[in-house]
Amino acid sequence: MPDVLRDRIFKPLGMTQSEPVINLDMRQRIAKNYYAFQSDRPFPRYGRLCEAPAIVSSDGAGCIVATPRDMGFYIQMIANHGQGSKGRLVSEESFALFSQPHIKAEEFGPTASYGYGMAIDTLEDHKVVRHTGGMVSFMSSIQVDLDERVGAFCSVNAMQGYRPNPVSEYAIRLMRAHREKKSLPSLPTPNPPTQVNNAVDYAGTYSSVDGGKLELAAEDKKLLLVHQNQKIALEGSGDTFTVAHPDFDRFALVFTRADEKDPKSPVVEAGWGADWFYHSRYSGPKQFDYPKEWESYVGHYRNENPWVGSTRVVIRKGKLMLDGTTPLEKGEGGLFYLRDEEHNPEWISFGEIVSGKCMRIKMSGEDLWRVVTA
Repeated sequence: MPDVLRDRIFKPLGMTQSEPVINLDMRQRIAKNYYAFQSDRPFPRYGRLCEAPAIVSSDGAGCIVATPRDMGFYIQMIANHGQGSKGRLVSEESFALFSQPHIKAEEFGPTASYGYGMAIDTLEDHKVVRHTGGMVSFMSSIQVDLDERVGAFCSVNAMQGYRPNPVSEYAIRLMRAHREKKSLPSLPTPNPPTQVNNAVDYAGTYSSVDGGKLELAAEDKKLLLVHQNQKIALEGSGDTFTVAHPDFDRFALVFTRADEKDPKSPVVEAGWGADWFYHSRYSGPKQFDYPKEWESYVGHYRNENPWVGSTRVVIRKGKLMLDGTTPLEKGEGGLFYLRDEEHNPEWISFGEIVSGKCMRIKMSGEDLWRVVTA
């Protein structure tokens, strides 16, 4: 595959500073990059970083090293509908298939579809192709306006769960305004990490069956956890939040609504790891059964491959869960399927039991071993 990428894409486009594989020979050429200082827990937007380890990758999803200049050549080819400086890289018919919407892809946005390897969308009535990427320690975004024939690529040398889409989109808007001799567009609206516009949805007191309490307050578009006479601002999206406090940083705080399919229905529950809390609006059961052998599965498992990292298995409301956010559904052959999405094919199996504790799990083929941590 490396020779195919070099001969069919890099050379025709003049991408002379790009490499089709990542290895340690080129580490001195790569920008210093960073990832989470504590990689076994949710990461707040401005969390502490450390230099990332070197990686070796020849997989199709994440094996290319390129300079901004070379990515400019690649963008020009897409903007010119498959035409490079030395001729067509793909035929007109192939490019039409590449840039044609084939299936809805709402994970990219409410109006987005997927073509052949790129999201297809519109921006101010112009057709755009776009995508993002996340490596161990880089996050990138590419957007190309096929009607105006301009595009932008941007990359951040730190993995923070962020994709720089607002930057690449704003760059396209600037280029279009300049070409049309119009006033420049306003900067994108800031998105503070602790701004929660619907914070009032979650406010209130939640109780546990053992008498514990969880108190949430809404103030100035912030959701605050009241803990030990402190008010801790939460970061989040949807119904899942990160708590920047050492007593709560191991897991995300997850809220559940009365109707999980209706994002406007009342919030009635909160979960943190294995801990479950209910609001006075909750009307369901409060005692839950589960197979006794599941207790041997509970624990922290880790693989030092930075693509795999850590996961914590917990039991909450009688269900096995990963990291308190992803429910597991028992299947056949000893497999448990991840059910954060209805059709997620990823699975887990539990291995050897020693002194009542599982020592190893296998996650879609990758081994993770039990570690003794908090």
